[in-house]
Amino acid sequence: MIGEKEFKVINEVRRGSVITQREISQKTGFSLGLTNILLKKLIQKGYIKITKPNRRSLQYFLTPRGIAEVAERSYQYFFRTIRSLKEIKGKIQSLLLSEYEKGRRNFVVLGDGELADLTEIALRDLGKKDITYSKHPHLLPSSPLPPGERIRGEGIGKERGKDALFLLADSKQRIKDNKVSSLDILKEIANFL
Repeated sequence: MIGEKEFKVINEVRRGSVITQREISQKTGFSLGLTNILLKKLIQKGYIKITKPNRRSLQYFLTPRGIAEVAERSYQYFFRTIRSLKEIKGKIQSLLLSEYEKGRRNFVVLGDGELADLTEIALRDLGKKDITYSKHPHLLPSSPLPPGERIRGEGIGKERGKDALFLLADSKQRIKDNKVSSLDILKEIANFL
């Protein structure tokens, strides 16, 4: 197994076969001297091979061992990401269940990023038949629903009411009206960590 710095160098070599030490240095943010040392280590360990197409330049290529290292890291990253998403979804569901136990049944997700999507999935997967929800990327709580728009869920047709809890799932979303109930999902998740 190799360290993070070495992996950054391997990744840059993977991205382009005709690359100089200077380019690797610039793209990784490492000094030219450190880049040289890391490349020598990686060549010695068998992750990178070097060819000299002409007198003035060198080309770096990943060896099968280097390709396997990239694949292994990608695999680990993928499963770490999935685990993290499941954990975050579970935390969101805990927050939502807490609100459900307080009598909340109507939710509006505000935002259009990954956290908003995850919040919507968490709501859907709660399995509570009496929950209604909608998702709006830029809707402010004080503005009416766009014409013809309804809240999704079992209670289709029920428009957003004063009892809705606005779930802020975007760092840009802020509610200034004190009469509107809201929950900042990002802040609440951070409190769990």
